[in-house]
Amino acid sequence: MSDISQAITAILKKQTAAGRFTDYYDGNHNLAYATKNYNNVFGDVLKNSRENLCPIVVDAPADRMEIINFSSNGSKTRQPIDVKAWAIWQREMMELESFNVHRNAFKTGDAFLLLWRAPDEGKAVFYIQDSAKCAVIYDEETARPLYGAKMWALDDRRLRLTLYYADRFEKYITTDSHQPGAGDLKAESFTDYVSDTEEALTANPFGVMPMFHFSVEPVLANAIPVQDRLNKTICDELVAQEFGAYPQRYATGLEPPTNEITGEKQIPFKAGLDRLWVSGEPTVKFGQFAAADLTQFLSVEDAARLSMARVTGTPLHFFSFTSSNVLSGEALKTLESRFTKRVKRTCLGFGAVWSNVMKFALQIEGEQIPGSLTAQWNAPEQRSEKELVETLILKRAIGVPNNVLQEELGYTEEDISNFSNRETDLTAAVNNALAVQ
Repeated sequence: MSDISQAITAILKKQTAAGRFTDYYDGNHNLAYATKNYNNVFGDVLKNSRENLCPIVVDAPADRMEIINFSSNGSKTRQPIDVKAWAIWQREMMELESFNVHRNAFKTGDAFLLLWRAPDEGKAVFYIQDSAKCAVIYDEETARPLYGAKMWALDDRRLRLTLYYADRFEKYITTDSHQPGAGDLKAESFTDYVSDTEEALTANPFGVMPMFHFSVEPVLANAIPVQDRLNKTICDELVAQEFGAYPQRYATGLEPPTNEITGEKQIPFKAGLDRLWVSGEPTVKFGQFAAADLTQFLSVEDAARLSMARVTGTPLHFFSFTSSNVLSGEALKTLESRFTKRVKRTCLGFGAVWSNVMKFALQIEGEQIPGSLTAQWNAPEQRSEKELVETLILKRAIGVPNNVLQEELGYTEEDISNFSNRETDLTAAVNNALAVQ
């Protein structure tokens, strides 16, 4: 199979799943359980009748993944190359944009980042990609990336395809228009793409494949069935409210009048807030059916939220939190242990990718790193600052160095270095003052 064919197959395969995950994240849910008659009668009621938990299970782990620095060769002190790497990170606003990468990965299972040199500037530029339009092809034996691919539609519905190799880029375009996800798309559908500003074949002078792939198990794969169940429960609850909001009344011992023309029995009363039902017959009795009990729906909804927490590994208090169940920091740490471990594992995998990203960015800007570059992450545990400080005080009492405690408190190496310099300056100033006396 040619590289073009492999790229087409890989991208089309993931487009359907990625589109479905994105729809559920955005709240465009499939109400397939609602029959045609059900929709005809209650269509307006059902139009916005869904409580979307999908953004919670996607954003929760992404919110806990925050890179706070980079360090080279395992050094405990801040090196000039670390400062340069962090400057590039901040210049490209990756403190904010990295969240979008992580969110895309948790949402669809894949996230892609293109890194290349800005025209006429020589600076590294980060381009976050749509995961439904990209793929990275791996060697089946070694599992190493061979090349990246991106396919997208133009305004005239022709498709562009670019293959990214470590030594070159190949650019193609279809000769005819195609619908997105077209099953008739083949390698023969493409021809070389040439324009006034682009060539079909472009050399890559850096020797690095510039498309970086962040892969993780998509949490929405397990969340969608539970979300459908919750939507069904909420729809049933709204329908029950529609009927139960106006209790049904009845009359016994009453002979309804007969229509003189049709001979059919007629309803003797019209219900309404401004109408009373009265009868002169002593045997007639009026009554009202009991209102619908909606608490059973609330119980089923809570069960769905519990299922969502269980199948996605998201702490339950993310879905159901009231002022009556406020938890302490230690209780939160215990409840979030499974969730926190999953975030830490993801940080390990993504950290390796981000390190390669930053090494390539530094290479583009003329810097070389002889060894490793490591991403430093903020601790994903959720703890109150008071409890954290109390824990650090206990650690200090048993001899843990101050710089280690400051790192646990969330301070960067630069902050810790500034603290040390200020303390040194203050000590020197005090010694000078004492010497003068």
